[in-house]
Amino acid sequence: LGNHEEKHLRWRKHERALVATGKPNPMRQFTPERLAIQASFAEEDWAFLDGLPYYLHVAPGVVAVHAGLEPNRPFASQRPNALLRCRWVDKATGKMAAIDLDEPDIKQPASADFWTSRWRGPENVIYGHHVHSKDYPHFDKPAPGVTCMGIDTGCCFGGRLTGLLFEETSKVVDVIHVEAGQEYANWKAINARAKVAI
Repeated sequence: LGNHEEKHLRWRKHERALVATGKPNPMRQFTPERLAIQASFAEEDWAFLDGLPYYLHVAPGVVAVHAGLEPNRPFASQRPNALLRCRWVDKATGKMAAIDLDEPDIKQPASADFWTSRWRGPENVIYGHHVHSKDYPHFDKPAPGVTCMGIDTGCCFGGRLTGLLFEETSKVVDVIHVEAGQEYANWKAINARAKVAI
């Protein structure tokens, strides 16, 4: 499950509550494009989204999450919000740091570190949500025997869709790329709209 899927599920829940109870939807208004996506979903689409897990065990000692982890919590105790949205963690507390929605670009807060620099495992982690490069995945080795693999190579921004091929030993044996067919979204426009869409 990713943050965008979760937003659609949460929006639907609040809209159903509005119809049933009259309680207003507390979320920021969706754009017309997102409302059109909502309207296009069949019940089996909603069931699929609702059944997505927050993480996957993809190989022995290797987990995949949409976004990130809070390094001061064991993997089994991670909060869903961190798994869906975490990029940076507060330098003092290790808790997920919020982005500044008043900034024109989504950027790292001065009081925070990228979460992978603080993760000590023991799990190796594959994550997306943050584009380090539109060409190649990003690998960090924050502790002995621990690797964090950022595979979001900005396909929606005209980059690549990236995958990793593992051996049974949990060793990455190949990095696979598929070039984007086009630029589906403009990075600067997405950042400028972040305060509306979150």
